[in-house]
Formats: sequence, C-alpha cells, structure tokens
Amino acid sequence: MPIAILLLFLVSSLIVKGQNYFIGAASYSLPDPDRPGRNVQVKLYYPAQISGNNAPWAVGSFPLVSFGHGFAMANTAYQNIWEYFVPRGYVMAMVDMENGIFPAPSHSDFGRDLLFAARRLLEIANQDASDPLFGKLNGKAAFMGHSMGGGSSVLGAALEPGFPDAVVGLSPAETNPSSISAASGVISAFLMLAGEKDMVTPPASHQLPIFNALGSTCKVYAEIKGGVHCFYALPDLACDFGETTSGFQPEIDRAQQQQATYDIVWPFLEWKLKGAPSAPFFYVLGDNRFNVIHGCEPGVGFLETIFASEDFFVQPLPGQLQVKVSESGHLTLYDRMGRVWQEGTLFPGQVHTFTGLPAGLFFCLFQSPEKLRVRKVLLP
Repeated sequence: MPIAILLLFLVSSLIVKGQNYFIGAASYSLPDPDRPGRNVQVKLYYPAQISGNNAPWAVGSFPLVSFGHGFAMANTAYQNIWEYFVPRGYVMAMVDMENGIFPAPSHSDFGRDLLFAARRLLEIANQDASDPLFGKLNGKAAFMGHSMGGGSSVLGAALEPGFPDAVVGLSPAETNPSSISAASGVISAFLMLAGEKDMVTPPASHQLPIFNALGSTCKVYAEIKGGVHCFYALPDLACDFGETTSGFQPEIDRAQQQQATYDIVWPFLEWKLKGAPSAPFFYVLGDNRFNVIHGCEPGVGFLETIFASEDFFVQPLPGQLQVKVSESGHLTLYDRMGRVWQEGTLFPGQVHTFTGLPAGLFFCLFQSPEKLRVRKVLLP
C-alpha cells in the first residue's frame, strides 16, 4: 500500500491522518510493592518527534501495549513488532523479565509482570508530572505476547478481569500454572493467532484449548495458513533451534507470516484501543490467509457496510471517489487495513470528491448527529 497522500475535497480543506511517528526509547525499572525485591524491567518504545533514546514524545496521547517475549528470547527479537506499531501511534512496553533458562522462568511471575507494568505505567502517565510519560497514554491498554509470553498474558489478564481492554496472543503456549485453566477468568477482547504448521506449540494442544476456555464475549481465533511458531519474530537462536529440531515444515516465509500478523492485529487494536470502525477488522477475517473461528459482535456501523441508506451516496470511479450526503456530518476515509487517509466535515446537497486514489477497498464512515453510516467501496 502506498503512503498516504494529500487529497482535497471540493468544499473542505482536510488533514491527512497517516500517522508515521518516529520511535523514541526509554528504560523503566518498576519496583512492585507486592513482591519485595521484584523490579520489573521495561524497555519502552513510543511515538516521538525524532528517533532515539529519551527523544521528545510526539504530540498526543496513545494506547499502551504490554508485551511478553517467548521462552529464552530477548526483546530485541521483536524489533519488527515495535517498528511496525510505534509509528502507527502505539506505546510498546517490552517487559524484560524471566528470559533465562536456568532457573526455569516463572510463568506466574511473568504474567504478574505484564499486568503490573501496564498498571504502573498508566499510573505514571496519570499522576507523575515530572516524568516524560505524563499525559501521554490515552487510558487504553492491551497485552500482547508470543509463546510463553502469550500464555503469561492469559495468566496476567485473569488476575484482573476486565483489564486490559484487549489481549493479542501470538501462538500462546500452555504454561505452569495452566493458561488453559486460567482462560475462563479472562473477559478482555481476545485475538488469538496460531500457526497452522506450528510443531512447537501445536494449535490443537495449546491455542485452541486456551481459546475455547476463554471467558471473553469477544474472542477471535485466526490460524495463519502455512505459519509456524517462530516467524512472528526476527531470527532468534533459541526459538529457531527449538523449531528446527521439531521437524517444522513452513509453507510461507517469515516476512509473509509477519505481514499476515500485522494485517490482522492492527485493525483489531485500532478498533479496541482507538475506537476505529470494526469493519476493516472483520473484512480481514475473510482473508484467505487465515482459518478463522470467531465469536465477536462487529458493533455499531458494521452492518451498514451492506445495508447503507440512500441518503449517503458513494460513487467509486477510476482514481476517485464521489460522496454526497443529505445532512452535515464528519466523514473519515479508511483503507482496508483501517488506516485513515483523510477526514473532515461534509455538507448536504454537495458532491465531495476524493481524487488520486489507488485501486482497492476503502471504507467511508460518516457520522452525523442522527446516526453512524459506513459504506464499503471497491475502487476500480
């Protein structure tokens, strides 16, 4: 997908919202008063005005993602994850705990670390005016974790039902104590990813039992066709050695699995942490790269992508999109991945034209005082 370009309405001057922030970095050591001597180490990556350690924050406030790494893996193996999400307006808290082999990591402590890090960082953002984090979090949070970190995310979310707002599991593993047993206590919205060819944590004995046990009213299982266990991350000696010796036979490469991951996780987080329309996420669920099970209501506006009223007219043409409305309101144009191309105020009785658009799927969301409308259109 090309980068967002400046488009003009005939009657409105609109602002492109393609969020491409620089990446700042900061380190936090967070003492947990409930576990004397436990200092939770976090490497924070955040939207910044320039790149670098302790760089000035970008203007605005952002959702927080508390991330748990896999067994014996360093956070640096997930550089691809933060390099994707931070420029798009997310704060990634990479929890750097329980990453050794001997003694064996404590999954219980790791789950508590993910929860404590998120809660403590939100507290700093709300209360500590001396910290650069102050005022920079929007109050929404998610857990995300791979393998051991995914299973520990389940343990952490079960400790405080309803927090965080969402959980994303990247081939989460059964843990000790059992993440399968703990899953019934998780009620956060949950996106479960699995690799069809994962021989390290086979979906039948890890992801599917966790998914089936979840107490969440919104839960989605997306199995990446041909995907394996380690391809969510960069090449990593510990993970790749374990996978190679398991006899894995990937049918897609690392870049393809990572792209599939981004393509489904981003619209889910945009929906749950930023209040974006649910339609792009549910559209991706129909992508033939995934085997999907879901029990999740799309929410307001999604069905109107099919049953749109005649008072919201959208005409796709080669290279452009014409929109006409019967009342004043605010229109936002999203691409198929939920990325905002442009937004602004529309007025009744006038034809508004987007020009210079590439071929592809777009969603037009129009919010008037009376109702929310969404149209799904395919530009030739």
